[in-house]
Amino acid sequence: MKNKNIFIYVIIVILLAIGLSIWSYKSDLGSTTTNEDLILFYGDTCPHCLKVEEFLETQNGLAERLGLVRKEVYNDAKNQRLLTTKAKVCGLDTSSIGVPFLWNNGACLIGDVDIINFFNTQNNVQ
Repeated sequence: MKNKNIFIYVIIVILLAIGLSIWSYKSDLGSTTTNEDLILFYGDTCPHCLKVEEFLETQNGLAERLGLVRKEVYNDAKNQRLLTTKAKVCGLDTSSIGVPFLWNNGACLIGDVDIINFFNTQNNVQ
């Protein structure tokens, strides 16, 4: 009887450890399961990203009205993984993906010109 109880406790501890490991892994992925629909991925020294930011600064709060979330990828591995995940959804080659990169609820735009054009279109809708 005593051995049976110990066995049950060991099984419970193992199951808790597995559950904690899974939860920890999903937490590490972070916002790969996010509800953020509009994400601008950028690099802190990227000149094309700077063009997008400079454009957004002139648009009277457009980024805030759209709920734009910005994620820096050069210095943040979690954001890099999220960018890769989003690029895969769009069927893009993740080995050479660059920034600026805009995730728009399942659609991907790459490069300052396309992203600025997108924001111009959204500004006209607002």
